[in-house]
Amino acid sequence: MVIGGIDHQEAASDVRRRRTIEQIDSSRRQNVVTVDSSTIGSRNVAPAAPTPLQACEKQKVKNVKKGQVNSRFNYCNHWPLQFVYYNSRGGKIGSISAKAVLVGFGYMGSRRVDLRLQIKDIVKRGNTSYAPDPDLYFQVYCFPTLGQIGGCDDRTNSHLTVRRKMSQWRKTPIADFSLASKPNVGVGVAKVNVAGWQFIGGSNRVNQHTRIINQSVRFDSAQYNTRAKRGGVFWEVMPHLLYRTDDKNVNETASHIWVACNQPWNTHPKIKQSKVIPGCSANFPLHRLVNKTRQKSNRGKARRVCQNVWPNYSARGLDCDEFPFASTYEGAAQCLHEKTKPCNMFSAKAIDKNDNQEAGRRLGRWYDLDRILDWRWKSSRGVEIREVFVIWIRPKR
Repeated sequence: MVIGGIDHQEAASDVRRRRTIEQIDSSRRQNVVTVDSSTIGSRNVAPAAPTPLQACEKQKVKNVKKGQVNSRFNYCNHWPLQFVYYNSRGGKIGSISAKAVLVGFGYMGSRRVDLRLQIKDIVKRGNTSYAPDPDLYFQVYCFPTLGQIGGCDDRTNSHLTVRRKMSQWRKTPIADFSLASKPNVGVGVAKVNVAGWQFIGGSNRVNQHTRIINQSVRFDSAQYNTRAKRGGVFWEVMPHLLYRTDDKNVNETASHIWVACNQPWNTHPKIKQSKVIPGCSANFPLHRLVNKTRQKSNRGKARRVCQNVWPNYSARGLDCDEFPFASTYEGAAQCLHEKTKPCNMFSAKAIDKNDNQEAGRRLGRWYDLDRILDWRWKSSRGVEIREVFVIWIRPKR
């Protein structure tokens, strides 16, 4: 008898092959999760509730080995399971099949991520008398990625293994798993802890083990987050914030950013060399900046451009809008603080002050609600890992 899963089968000692932080970072940049800025005003709390198991089961999952990260707080996956029974001549004589549905949710206010598993639609076919009630177990193998720092280090609150016979799964089909981290474990002032996790299934009855899922989570204790000082999120995505040019409350901001991304030669300040403004693609993302002094420096340089092109703009009810934002490392004064960076790779424009301020409020709320952090860490291989995000503009149709 063997257990047939969705992945190749491995000895237990070979299942736990860890991905490096560089591999996780590369995967993260290939998966996009977008938040429409127009929805942020009504989001007083992050969407921490899990997707219902029934809804997840109906959702299309492109890659079962990764699952579907719907938001930084919401995960979904599902796959088939099967025990196959053979006779001594290698002929199939029976099977036990089932379906697994897995949802996950992060937290605002707690360094924790939870997973909920359902085993359903258990069906026996043919002759299963050799092992009529095999055991089926699932384990979350959690490991540190930032050197030896972290992982699911809070063992008191981490619950990572469930084992039941098939008859028990039929009676009790739900199992919960928790991945947790202590508040003071991590790198930087926000105590960032990126943990890789694998979801492993198997049966000791047949000594077969299957690594089903490879994913990652991030825990933090960011005291500058105004909504919650701690959090746990699904980290393996590239966050995008959407502004729409047909949104009357931020249409001037959206139009300005669209020009900055698509027609940088039409922006101010004018420069002789080719102008590439970051923040518009995964190849040139933005990084959040919380240092107030450097934010002020960014704003000061942008305002000097606005004053030069649109004299006395503030007296006409206008604000100086800048992209990349002052709250990013790529802001207007970047080259003054990072000598290797080119100067003037930004756009400044005087626009309606209410529009500009509403766009800024949405950005600030999004930083907090999706836990966009200011942190960096250099791996032993010299690769710098940072929080990245992109701004997406949807033009009028």
